[in-house]
Amino acid sequence: HVIKQFDDPKQKGKITKKKILKSSGDSRQVPLFDHLPQYNGNFSLGVSIANDEPNENKYPIHADIISLGLKYAEFKIAGSNARAIAMMTVFIKLIKDYEAAPDKVYSRELDILLKRNIQFLVDCRPISISMGNSINYLKHQMSLTNTMPQKDAKEFLIDSIESYIERIQLADTVIAKYGCSKINDGDVILTYASSHVVEKMIEEAIKEKKQFRLIIVDSRPKHEGRELLHRLVLHGVKITYIMLHAVSYIMKEVTKVFVGAYSVLSNGNLISRVGTSLVASMAKFYNVPFIVCCETYKFTERVQLDSICFNQIGNPQDLTKQLGEKEGSKSLLENWESYGSLKLLNLMYDLTPIELIDMVITEVGMVPPTSIPVILREYRKE
Repeated sequence: HVIKQFDDPKQKGKITKKKILKSSGDSRQVPLFDHLPQYNGNFSLGVSIANDEPNENKYPIHADIISLGLKYAEFKIAGSNARAIAMMTVFIKLIKDYEAAPDKVYSRELDILLKRNIQFLVDCRPISISMGNSINYLKHQMSLTNTMPQKDAKEFLIDSIESYIERIQLADTVIAKYGCSKINDGDVILTYASSHVVEKMIEEAIKEKKQFRLIIVDSRPKHEGRELLHRLVLHGVKITYIMLHAVSYIMKEVTKVFVGAYSVLSNGNLISRVGTSLVASMAKFYNVPFIVCCETYKFTERVQLDSICFNQIGNPQDLTKQLGEKEGSKSLLENWESYGSLKLLNLMYDLTPIELIDMVITEVGMVPPTSIPVILREYRKE
């Protein structure tokens, strides 16, 4: 079964019809990646859906959803955990505020309302795998409320969402402790970009007064490692900050590599911030353990062999900004749009094959990547 994507005219038409936010199409697409949802930061909020006006008034977009969507679009909320928790927190407000008509089935009415609000978030920025799993969890819980009175259904769903958020936060704490147990005195730890759970693990190691050196590897255009550097340097840990192109030079000093995850696939492959695969390749070359910290709710039954069939495209304008650029100086790519044959591609993620991964640390334990299907199967039973 072939899944039609954004380069298929029929599929593109269906997706465009569903959209709540109107946006001008991006004509500067890179042909190899035109099957992916294209980045477009120019959209209008004053929108109504054609031939669907009754739904617009009956199932409105919640004010907090609009605020959250704009934060996603501007990357003010980034990272799989932060995005999923923020979304589920707003869903609590949406459920509290929504009152269905007495003659309607609450769960069905809420489902229609959620679909519209989720579509708004998708229009702002494609949802992550962790967000998709969170939405599936909520829809499963909603299916259990079909026979409940509205008040009881609301309480049940709010309790379920709060438990789910707590599960994510607790998972981070457990993973941080597991990861910390792998850090020994004298270790040289390398991490790439910025991961909340890896940061928590390093803070845990600092609390336990372990003596180690940290190397933060960073890359354009997001420079997420800089933010991590600013937060961790206050703890007094020895930190070396380098860019991705220098990782082969520094890897010979490293004893362990820890990275976060966007998702871990059922075949054991890792999807994470673009550049992770290069770090993993260098770790393998120098026989340095490459360890992934990932919560089980980010696992997916999807199978992927490369970074092309699924990815997200970021703002191409980000690639025009230079690190340490002086004020008043012009970027070489400042007027890149004026060159008709020039296209900029800013991919968000890449795929690290299972062969380069030594261990995956989850809240259920430290497992080899080959055990991911087993964990997925057990969670499916629950």
